[in-house]
Amino acid sequence: DIFSLNSAVNSSIDPDLQFLHNQIRTNNFSPHSFNKSKQSMLQSTNRTFSILHNNVRSLRANLDDFHDHLVNELQFNFDIIGITETKLTNSNNPSESNFDLNLNINGYTFEYVPTPLASGGVGMYINNKLNYSVIKKTTNSPFQALWIEIYCQSKKIIICGVLYRQHNLPDDFLTHFDDALEKYSRSEKPVYLIGDFNIDLLKSETCNHSHSYLLSLQSYHFLPCIDKPTRVLKRTFSNKFIICKQC
Repeated sequence: DIFSLNSAVNSSIDPDLQFLHNQIRTNNFSPHSFNKSKQSMLQSTNRTFSILHNNVRSLRANLDDFHDHLVNELQFNFDIIGITETKLTNSNNPSESNFDLNLNINGYTFEYVPTPLASGGVGMYINNKLNYSVIKKTTNSPFQALWIEIYCQSKKIIICGVLYRQHNLPDDFLTHFDDALEKYSRSEKPVYLIGDFNIDLLKSETCNHSHSYLLSLQSYHFLPCIDKPTRVLKRTFSNKFIICKQC
């Protein structure tokens, strides 16, 4: 049961990582438990900026189900909703007059980056109460990425990126990832990363790509906000979905 992973104390954690563990303290929620807890969580943390990420596995096919999940189950107006595996390509661009595809979610503006392959693609639903500008869009065979700047009412500027790594050429993705972290961390603005990196963090000690990914995060003072597996199968755990914030 994935919800049994919630724990205040992890006795097996390396003492040297205890501080990091104390900063994360991630919990897993069902939609029902999220609804019961969301107001108290927001009040206790004074949280004013909220992010949701979902691997939608085709936005065209699953947008209605995802919209129902947002409106009827979660019942919460997130500031940013990051979408990966939209499977939107240049050939089915919704701006083309010969392609009828309504990607709208009421109360949000949609930005996206298409994929050149059969899988992948990223998008971001940005709450209409926010002012923003697109910093960069990147699409190629190894990965797709969308970066925006958000102008908050407090005059603080937040950078947010959504990324998807294809199951190929991990070195190309890691080069972009490291370059982007270096560039945006220099801005001294809060930076949030969301996406599907197809990297198993539980293999960081045995997999070079997983190890390099974590080293990049640490090098630029980014903190993973998820400390438990987010995809649990009968025989294996994986932790592919991760939200990171700059400390």
